[in-house]
Amino acid sequence: MEKFRNSVLYTGGTILVIAAASLITGSSFSRYLYCIGAVLFCSAQLTMHKSENLTLTLKRLYVQQGLGCLFLLGTGALLFTDILGKNAWIVTLTIGAIIQLYSIVRIEHEIKKNTLEED
Repeated sequence: MEKFRNSVLYTGGTILVIAAASLITGSSFSRYLYCIGAVLFCSAQLTMHKSENLTLTLKRLYVQQGLGCLFLLGTGALLFTDILGKNAWIVTLTIGAIIQLYSIVRIEHEIKKNTLEED
């Protein structure tokens, strides 16, 4: 049941983030849509990994994934303020997306490598 809940959160968060990012320049409610999606995405992503048999590399990658989530959540905060400029959210969104992409690809590779070594 928990796996289903995480899957729904992950999928729903991803859809909301993508929809909000595509609407962000033209609609006022897209900021709220992005923030809800980012919270769902990050909460699902941070609770999905298993804490057993983690290698040092996997631990590092999960920490990087958390850092990427912080950038995505920071993007939501920057959408509501003009502290760093009107388009500062683009920088944090890009950094967060790159970190997320890197960590997801590397985590998959490390998990496959570890399962091959165990067999």
